[in-house]
Amino acid sequence: MSERDNSISILKGIGIILVIIGHSCCPPLLYSIIYSFHMPLFFIASGYFFKEKYLTQKKTFVVNKIKKLYLPFVIWSVVFLLLHNLFYKVGIINSLYGTQSGTTSHWYPIKEILLSFVDIVTRMNSYEQFLLGAYWFLRSLFIGSILFCLVSFLFSKICKTTKQAVLCSTTIFLLLSGLLKFFSITIPLIPQGGYRELMAAVFLGIGFLIHQEPTISFLKKVPCIILSMAIFIFCLWLHPASMETSAKFIDFAIIPFSGTAGFIIILYLSSLLDKLFTGSWISRFLVYVGNRTLYILTFHIIAFKPAAYLETLIRNLDWHMIGCHAVIPRANGWYWVVYTISALFISLVLEKIIHAHKHNLQSSP
Repeated sequence: MSERDNSISILKGIGIILVIIGHSCCPPLLYSIIYSFHMPLFFIASGYFFKEKYLTQKKTFVVNKIKKLYLPFVIWSVVFLLLHNLFYKVGIINSLYGTQSGTTSHWYPIKEILLSFVDIVTRMNSYEQFLLGAYWFLRSLFIGSILFCLVSFLFSKICKTTKQAVLCSTTIFLLLSGLLKFFSITIPLIPQGGYRELMAAVFLGIGFLIHQEPTISFLKKVPCIILSMAIFIFCLWLHPASMETSAKFIDFAIIPFSGTAGFIIILYLSSLLDKLFTGSWISRFLVYVGNRTLYILTFHIIAFKPAAYLETLIRNLDWHMIGCHAVIPRANGWYWVVYTISALFISLVLEKIIHAHKHNLQSSP
């Protein structure tokens, strides 16, 4: 694996750990910092490796995204759908506790299971909200990637260079995203209105442009890191932005700056870790985690549940509170650290078991 690949794997490892922490009821300031850039970080990382050849090999690009994003989304969404009533029966999700807004789960009749299956396959929607809540990212990256590739291809017909074409398409997606938020418009048929999908395309374009010369060389310089940190801190002070469904126009106006600045900072940190700790357990661990982000994204919320049950015992709470999404709210002190360690460890164990099972199936006669 090259240094570049190690750096991006470390970046993804740091990013997915931040996703877990963000869902663990961490302190408000830490939550605001994480949400200001952690999802843009993954979109930008994907655009970072977008290659010019994809504009002429659109079918190959789309097929690749189907294999890497759509199929895993459908497979795991259907698995969790089929297990929904079992999870409900044992209390992992229940009708007593759910989101902080008061939304809870219920038993699925056959008709609802069938309708959810159709919605999963056709619209990448109706996934298990209480256990796969972060799966919107896969849909947004899938749709955003295809939109980005196709629109950039169209602009490549009238622009002199690929960089110009990507800059034009990124600008268009940014303007469209702003219009959606400013006028409170939603795009029909796209779950949650399409804003996240358009912003995914924006960050994909930013990732591609960042990886071009002379930009990438400038990013490695200390003045750029200092500037990025200043921009990020200013954005955080001005308004802690996010890509949540409740995001306002002010979030749209700030998240491109905080998201890009956060990516540059974490990329620099990742390169530094790779350089200073090459071959060490820290580097190898983050690379290992970064190469398993899909499984961690899939399992981390259900992996919170053992820690949640332990908390009900420690705090003498109703054990049904393990159904809270994503964790029991207002966890005492540093208990979010317990949630984070639990989710990361259990997710990696589940990935190991699945990988071993796949290997046994493939090697069996």
